[in-house]
Amino acid sequence: MGFYDNRCMVTGVSLLGSDAALVLLEEAGAAHRPIALAVKGAYDRLGSIDLIEKRDPNNRLILRFFLGKLKSGEFKIDEESLRGTGRWPVNDLERVFWNFERYMNDGQENFLNGRPIVFALICRAIWDALARSGSSARTSAANMFRKLFKDSLVAQEIYGGNLPKVTEHLRDLSAVNDFLAARKLAWKPTAADGAQHSSEEMRQYLQEARRKFKSSAAVLEGLRAYEREVSEQLEMLDTNKIDDAVLALLYLGLHGEASAWKSFDEAAMVRLHEKGYISDPRAKAKSVDFNSGGLERAEELLRELFAKRD
Repeated sequence: MGFYDNRCMVTGVSLLGSDAALVLLEEAGAAHRPIALAVKGAYDRLGSIDLIEKRDPNNRLILRFFLGKLKSGEFKIDEESLRGTGRWPVNDLERVFWNFERYMNDGQENFLNGRPIVFALICRAIWDALARSGSSARTSAANMFRKLFKDSLVAQEIYGGNLPKVTEHLRDLSAVNDFLAARKLAWKPTAADGAQHSSEEMRQYLQEARRKFKSSAAVLEGLRAYEREVSEQLEMLDTNKIDDAVLALLYLGLHGEASAWKSFDEAAMVRLHEKGYISDPRAKAKSVDFNSGGLERAEELLRELFAKRD
């Protein structure tokens, strides 16, 4: 599918340039319900999140669960696709979630005990604002867990005996779940239409969210934080000119035959990757590689934009 931008399950704002909370879901009749506590990361423009904190206790418990199910054969994934995209072996949450995203958008194999797993994405700024507004401070972890997950065997297996490690995560999800219930909003998988959001569309989605949630102080607080977070994406700037400047400056950091340190704005770097000039800047390496056309174009732009004029 390539790069695309999803929208927040709660407010509908674009996730481009923002952090997000990912909540795993399973079907419950005609609806969906959470089966795990939220995992937070940066929206990766591929329908999921990356830059996930590996030492977070909740993240460790979820990863341990799915790796165990993969080893036992209860978690079925499309190994061929994983190998073909360099995501094998599955050894982190980013790769686990990639399977769920591919099922949601391409129908690739992803079953846990014969049932598909999907997820919802919620803008991190919104999530944090709703979590702060919660009223479950005096509720025990066990009671919050029973209310949230009821008879979910998956949740019980992930967290059995470990609730003290994830108490704050439970309070956060409880607050968000209570907000959704009060508003009669349902949990649902994040749908993708393959679109890349423009600044104009992002401003439109933000305005729509403010109108829809004008009576919610918590959501409005979250929207203000979101607006600060994605201020660059909301501005009416010529991104092609920005991309040209970044490509030219990358050439200044050239090392080896065709590599450069990736120390510039990630959104611009991703656009340069989409244009075919450089390798994916979201890889774990500290540098990106030019392709032959990108290296030539970078050198041309450096002279064109920054050469002294007589």
